[in-house]
Amino acid sequence: MVAFFRNLILFTLAVSLGIFVWNKFMPAEYVFQKAWFILALYFVITVAIHWGAVQSASKGGQQFIRYFLAATMLKLFLLLIIITLYVMTKPADAVHFAVCFLVLYLFYTVFETIHLLKHFKNE
Repeated sequence: MVAFFRNLILFTLAVSLGIFVWNKFMPAEYVFQKAWFILALYFVITVAIHWGAVQSASKGGQQFIRYFLAATMLKLFLLLIIITLYVMTKPADAVHFAVCFLVLYLFYTVFETIHLLKHFKNE
């Protein structure tokens, strides 16, 4: 679990650097300043889901499957609610928000999947 947190922090720092460089060197119409909040959201969600997955796996394979499916469904619903609320309240930023949200979703989903596979491969 310690290795996961170390890797997650390093990954988040790398993504943060990417966001910083993007915001610094891209034209203003391509910059989305609120990307930092989305990054923090994904960091917290990734920690919570990974911790829960590891805890449920210690109780057995069936428990892990139930947890992982439920957690994934709840995560998707939560993210859908966040996207919907943001787009409805700030339609001018909708495209920037959606693109940033999708890119970070893909990055963190791949990161989480790779680490869960490594974790269960070693057990």
